Amino acid sequence: MERKRRKKIRGDAIRRSVSVRIGKYIDRLASILTNFKHDPRDIRWLGNPVDLVIFEGYGDSKDSKNIEDFNKIVLCDVKTGKAILTKEQKRIKELIEMKEIEWDEFRVE
Repeated sequence: MERKRRKKIRGDAIRRSVSVRIGKYIDRLASILTNFKHDPRDIRWLGNPVDLVIFEGYGDSKDSKNIEDFNKIVLCDVKTGKAILTKEQKRIKELIEMKEIEWDEFRVE
C-alpha cells in the first residue's frame, strides 16, 4: 500500500513539474504569438514574480531616434488555462493601481 501511495505522489509531482516547465517556456514564447499586443522588441523577460516587463515603444524609439516613442512601462504575467494570479501578483497589481511605484537609482562609488 505504501509503495502504491509513493508512486502516486511521485507521478503527481512529475506532472506538476512538467506543467511548470511548459508554462515557463510559454511565458518566453508569448511575445511571438500572433494575438500578443506588444512589440517583441519592447519586452524583457523577468520570470518572477511577474513574467514580462514591457517598455512600450522602446523598439520604435530606437528605430526613430525619438525618445518620445517610448511611452509606457507594463508589467505582464502570462497565464494559461485556468491559472490565476498568485497572492504576490495580486499585491503587485494593487500597488500599481494605487500608484505606489517609484524610481530608484543606486550608484556604486
